[in-house]
Amino acid sequence: MSAFTLLGFGPGGWGGALLVAAGTTLALALCGFLVGAVLGGVAAAAKLSGLAPLRLVADGYTTLLRGVPDLLVIYLMYFGGSAALGRLAGLFGATGFVGVPAFGVGVAALGIISGAYQAEVFRGAYLALERGQIEAARAVGMHRGLMLRRVVA
Repeated sequence: MSAFTLLGFGPGGWGGALLVAAGTTLALALCGFLVGAVLGGVAAAAKLSGLAPLRLVADGYTTLLRGVPDLLVIYLMYFGGSAALGRLAGLFGATGFVGVPAFGVGVAALGIISGAYQAEVFRGAYLALERGQIEAARAVGMHRGLMLRRVVA
């Protein structure tokens, strides 16, 4: 049997399964990126805020998650999430293994990882603006969120 037969869409080929896997991977990456953009935007706003506790939490989030291998975060969320749900279910009298949806955990894990990187990108984009643009936005009464949307974006 040749490699072309295995990759084909016929009865002995894996082409259909590989096509479904590629589509699932693209959906997972897109959803994870979107979750990461939201988390990254929130973390970037926290890093740029005047409140020290928010900056500290956002700095910890970005430093920790950019320093830990991505696969470790995914494994911890999948297996740790299952264990945590099992313990939580045990409080209500349930026994046995509690599975977590793999796609949802994958989106959450990729979103959390991606958000740590995107926070630094968004923060860097905001800080790269010329001082005059920010002063002009403040002069017309824009608050930070509005400046982020209208000037930075």
